[in-house]
This record gives sequence, C-alpha cells and structure tokens, in this order.
Amino acid sequence: MWYAFTSPHVLMVSLVFFLTGSIIDGLSYFTPSIVNGLGYTAAESQLLSVLPFVVSAFVCLVCAFISDKFNFRGPIAIFCSVLCIMGFQLYLATSSVLIKYASLMLTVPGAYSITPALSAWIANNSAPQIRRATATSFAFVMSNAGGIMVAWLYGYLSSPPKYEKATLTLLLFSIVAVFVSCLNLWYLHATNSKKRSRLKDLESHSTENRRLGDRADSFTYCL
Repeated sequence: MWYAFTSPHVLMVSLVFFLTGSIIDGLSYFTPSIVNGLGYTAAESQLLSVLPFVVSAFVCLVCAFISDKFNFRGPIAIFCSVLCIMGFQLYLATSSVLIKYASLMLTVPGAYSITPALSAWIANNSAPQIRRATATSFAFVMSNAGGIMVAWLYGYLSSPPKYEKATLTLLLFSIVAVFVSCLNLWYLHATNSKKRSRLKDLESHSTENRRLGDRADSFTYCL
C-alpha cells in the first residue's frame, strides 16, 4: 500500500484525477445553470443540457475503443484535456449564445471521456492487486476532492451568467492536466527503457522477486 502512495506515476495520475474531477463535477452540476445564463428558460435549459452529454457518450465509446485497440491511455487523456481547453477558450472568447452553447460539445465530452482512460491507466500500471486497489481508491478520493472544490468555485467565486472566474480556473486545470499527463508519459517511457536494459541480464531476470509488482523489471508500464 505504501508503494502506491510513493509511486510517481500514481501521484501524477491522481493529480490529473483531481483536476478533471473538478471539471466533471463543475460541468455536471452547473451545465443547466450555464445554459440558463445564456438566455434560455429553466425548462429549455434542462432539455438543452442533454445534448452535450449525448455527444459525450459517443466520444467516450470511441476513445475507449481506440485506447484498447492500441493499448495506450495517456494520449487519450491528453486528447480529452485538449478538448476541454478548446471548449473553455471558445466559451470565454465569444459573446454569441449559440457558440457558447456549442463550446459545451467540447468541454463535456472531454471531461467525461478522460475518466475511463485515467482509471485504466492507473489500474494497468499498479500491481499486485493490493497496490492496484489502493492506487485506484486514492485516485477517486482525489477526484471527489476536486468536486468539493469546484462547488465552492462556482457557487461563491463566480457569478452567473458567464461564470468567468470558474471557467478560467477550469481552463487552467485543463492545461495543467495536459502537462502532467505528458510528464507521466515521459516518466513511464523512461522507466520502461531502464527496465528493458536491466532485463538483458537474464540471471537477474530469473531470480527477480515477483512480489515487486509493477516495480519488477519484467513489468512493462502501459503508456
């Protein structure tokens, strides 16, 4: 369990979980309020808030298929964060109600599609089972902590209809998520290279302690 809390890749993915948890909860709770702030009635806002989540379901399935087919998680996480960046920038850059609404077709799918990729990323790279369970649980604790933070952000710091401070903050979170995901990709790639070099020593490979889990040289991290 201790190794789960001291593994750099677990800590980095958990940080991305915190950032994206903030984005997900912010959008899921406040999308009707955001749409209502664009000038629609309460009933229209509830109906119009459905479409971004329909698009999100489709994007999530496509990302999951591509991730499993090519066996990578990090690039999908980066792609989803970039969708959020594009959506938040579009929302802040225009005064058009239709374009602001269209920006939700980027931010909502980006936010919701990243969670399966991150969940698989941290589970695939944590072994044995106790370490995997610990790492996954810790990551979701971080995600929920982000949800607590964003409720305060939208409810206290930002005022409708534009929610400018909240949107700027979530834009910054998306940028940091891209940076941390790229850093984790580099770390995992570098670690895999070191493991391959050590595995050339067949004698050390045959006597390797299997209880090392993901720290074993025979364990290849999923990118």
